Amino acid sequence: MASAGLSGELKCSICLSIYTNPVMLTCGHNFCEDCIDNALDRQRRSGIYTCPECRNQFKSRPVLQKNLKLSNIVEHYLSTCQSPHGEESFCTYGVACQAQTCVHCETSFCCLNLDKHGQSSNPVLSDPASSLKPHKCPDHKELLKYFCIQDSSPLCTRCTMNVKHKGHDLELLSEAGDKKRLRLCDFVKKLTVRTEETENIRCKVENFKKHMLEKAYVMKDRVVDLFGGIREQLNNLENEVLAEINQQEKAISRQRSPEVQKIDTEISALYKRKIQIQQTCKIADHLTLLKQDDFDTDLQPIQVGVDNLDEEMITVTIMSALSRLIEGIPSVKNECGFHIEDSFDLILNVNTADPTIALSYNLKEASGPYYKHRVRPHFPERFYSQQVLSTKKITSGKHYWEIKASEDGDWSVGVTYNSVRKSGYCSQLGKNDKSWCISWSDLWDQLYAEHDDEQEDLFPHLTHELGIYLDYEGGIVAFYALFNPIEHLHTFYHFFTQPLHLGMYADMGTAIKICR
Repeated sequence: MASAGLSGELKCSICLSIYTNPVMLTCGHNFCEDCIDNALDRQRRSGIYTCPECRNQFKSRPVLQKNLKLSNIVEHYLSTCQSPHGEESFCTYGVACQAQTCVHCETSFCCLNLDKHGQSSNPVLSDPASSLKPHKCPDHKELLKYFCIQDSSPLCTRCTMNVKHKGHDLELLSEAGDKKRLRLCDFVKKLTVRTEETENIRCKVENFKKHMLEKAYVMKDRVVDLFGGIREQLNNLENEVLAEINQQEKAISRQRSPEVQKIDTEISALYKRKIQIQQTCKIADHLTLLKQDDFDTDLQPIQVGVDNLDEEMITVTIMSALSRLIEGIPSVKNECGFHIEDSFDLILNVNTADPTIALSYNLKEASGPYYKHRVRPHFPERFYSQQVLSTKKITSGKHYWEIKASEDGDWSVGVTYNSVRKSGYCSQLGKNDKSWCISWSDLWDQLYAEHDDEQEDLFPHLTHELGIYLDYEGGIVAFYALFNPIEHLHTFYHFFTQPLHLGMYADMGTAIKICR
């Protein structure tokens, strides 16, 4: 209580706060240096200077004398009686620790006096403060009551009459604060929803990753079963296939993929922004709330993905090995679940071959024209653009073929509908929307993928031995370079609606062969 009583003696009668740099007038009364300076500045217009406390008049502006003793007393008092936040601890009436400050009457109250004050008026309360300067206009020393929408600045009553704010939209400070709090609360809700959505995406990514690992485990078992029946002959081939699967499996297993890390980062950022905004929303004082920096409310969409298990690469690796085995291997493949047909029964259809194209006796190889037309009867399916199709029509299932082309001349290999035109530029593989192929340009020494007369360069791949994987129901045509290890060249995705044929285009001096 002694400290509470001393608090009243150490307060400036102008700002009602503890003295700051106390100075004394010749009449003996003390004030904060800034407070009495401002008071004397306002009295300068009338030319009459008076003490704000005793109203004693001075002939001229009084000289302010620093009260060193009082300053030391205040400093000692503040060092022993302030709260951890540096705010004064006692009610203006010296009763107990202050709980709130009334902005209107510029007085701090303890809980007891606050209840009494609330019964006699409609107070505007803020957090306990030793000074209400932030709530006053720096130009007019009046209480800030309004908020200018255009300038985003608080105003006093006199500021609203300034021509600078003429025609501007004004709101009560409390209304502006409530609106900002409402906007922030709405954004917190959006952040909550986005956080949940992002967590769901992360869960889906993890589930997809788990599913891919399970598929890898299943495929490993199938591969082991496939090669188990012919272990003595296929040890090297089995290790080759398992190495490819293990490589993908390890890559998936050790992934904490960039996409997952991106999601984790996004979740952390969302939580952080949410907490910051929630803390801002808890600020009771409207002015303090409005002075807070606005938060960026633009939520960018998140795009994530996880690398898929390359089943086509694994399948092609398997098929490349199995195609070198004896004719009995297909039955072993079927027993192990690899229902993939190879080129064993695939031959070229002489009735589709251009008259200038030469076919081998086993109908497995086509050679480019030497401008010596062969006598071949005309059929509706015959090409007149240096091309030939296979006899086999493919309407379902998975298939794999290996093709080898000579190193001289241009060539194209791919799949096509038989309904494609049979002559002219648009009949060539890749030059229409009914065929998908890989082509070689001898002039440019370049390999490229073609469909619907659009090309995609496959630099730096330089190969004349291709693996072709077709999944009719899956809508996949994939091409691979038969290096060691096998390299993926290009994959076309399309919903097939007609029977497909293997197609070949051979330029002068070029030979293309179905190997296996």
